Amino acid sequence: MKTNTGSDEVNEMMPMRKLFPYAVQHIFAMFTGTIAVPIVISQVLKLSQEDTTLLIAAAIFVSGVGTLIQSLSITKYVGVSLPLILGTSFVAMPPVFIIASRFGGGLESLPYVFGGTLVSGVLLFFLAPLYGKIAFLFKPIVIGCYLIMLGVSLLPVSFSGIVGYPGDASYGDPAGIFLGVLTIAVIVLLNRFGKGALREMSILIGLIVATLVAVVMDMVNFGPVSSAGWFSFVRPAYYGIQFDLTAIILMFLGTFMATLDSVGTFSTVGRLCNRSMEGNALNSPMRGEGVAVTISGLFNCTPLTSFINNAGVIIISGVRSRYVTACSGVILIILSIIPKFSAIATMIPASVFGGATLVIFAFITVAGIDTLTKSVDMTKMGNMMVVGISVSVGLMFNGQGEALSQLSEMLRIILSQGVIVTFVLAIVLNLLFNFDSVVGKKEKP
Repeated sequence: MKTNTGSDEVNEMMPMRKLFPYAVQHIFAMFTGTIAVPIVISQVLKLSQEDTTLLIAAAIFVSGVGTLIQSLSITKYVGVSLPLILGTSFVAMPPVFIIASRFGGGLESLPYVFGGTLVSGVLLFFLAPLYGKIAFLFKPIVIGCYLIMLGVSLLPVSFSGIVGYPGDASYGDPAGIFLGVLTIAVIVLLNRFGKGALREMSILIGLIVATLVAVVMDMVNFGPVSSAGWFSFVRPAYYGIQFDLTAIILMFLGTFMATLDSVGTFSTVGRLCNRSMEGNALNSPMRGEGVAVTISGLFNCTPLTSFINNAGVIIISGVRSRYVTACSGVILIILSIIPKFSAIATMIPASVFGGATLVIFAFITVAGIDTLTKSVDMTKMGNMMVVGISVSVGLMFNGQGEALSQLSEMLRIILSQGVIVTFVLAIVLNLLFNFDSVVGKKEKP
C-alpha cells in the first residue's frame, strides 16, 4: 500500500492496465447508492419498468459527467481536480415525494422535480462563494442530528419496499418479506465474516444473491431486459421541464443539504491528498457541484453529491490519482448508453431493494450517531438539548402535512419535512447554547 501523498500522486497518469481496475473498484463502491435513488423513486411513484430503466440510465450518465467535472475541472474556478466520485443523493428523495404528491404523482410530477433540480444547480453555482462564509454553522452536532433524522425518515420507504404498498397485490406477501430479510441477512453476514472486497461490496452482493433466489422462486421479470435496446443516448428533458416556486424551493433545500455530505467528502479526500478544503477553497468544488446538479436536472435526474464511500477506496488502494476517478466517469457514461445494462437493475424485486436500502439508511443513521459520540461532548446539558429537541421535533413534524393544513402551503410543506426542521433547529439551538464555540471564540462543544 502506498504511503506517499501530494499533488504528484493526484496528477499521476498511470498505464490503462493499472488505471482501469482501480476505476472499476470506485464504480463498485458507488454503484448501489447511485441506482438506489431512481429505483426507490420509481417504486414510490409507481412508474413502469421502462421509465425506471430510463431514470437509472440518466442517474448513471450524470454521475459520470459530474465525476469528470470534479476530477478534471472545467476551469480553475469550476471543479476541484481531486479524485472524487459523484452520485445521486438520498437527501433529495423526501422533496421528490412531496412534489409528486402535489402534482398528481407518477410521470406528471417529474417535470417539476427536474425543473427544480436544474434551477437548484444554477443557484448553487452562483451562491458557491457564500458557502465558505456560512460553513462555520455546520458543526458536527448539526451534521450528526441531520444524518440521524435523514436515516430515520427514510426507513419507512424501505419498509414499504419490503412489504409492499396497501392496495397492491403483493402487499404483505410472505415471499417478498422473505426476500427482504434474506437481503439484510446476506449483507449482515458479509460484514461479520467477510473481508476486503466482500465486505466493501456487501450490499451489491446481497442484492445479487437475493435476486438469484427470487429467480428460483419465479419472482423476477426478465421482460425489460429482453425488450431493452443495446444502444441509446440519454435524452435531455425527456419528461419535460416545468418550473414551480414550491418545487424549486424544496429541491434547492434538498440540494443544499446534499452539499453537507459533499463538504465532508471534500475535506476527507483533501486530507488524503494534502490539500486544505476550508473557507474559499470550497468555492471551486461547489461551483463544480452546481454545474453537475444543473446537468442532472436537464438530463432527468435528481441532485448529486460527492460520495464518501470512494474515499475509503482511496485509503485501501493508496491510489490518489484523479485520472482514476475520471476513468470511472467515462465508464459510467459508456454504461449509461447501454439500455440493457440499466434494465438489469429493474429486475431486482422491490422487496430485495427494500432490504438493501434499509441497511443503507441504517448506516446513515449510525453515521449521525457516530458523529455525535466522537465529535460532541454529550455530557453537556446544552448539547443534549440541541440533539434531543431538534431530532424529536423533526420526527414529530415529519410527514404531518395534513395536521398542518391551516398553515400556508409553503410553510406546511417545509414543516412536514423532518430533515429540514431538524437541520434548521440544530443550527439555531447550537447558536443558542454554544454561540462562542460556533463563531470560533472557544473550543468546539
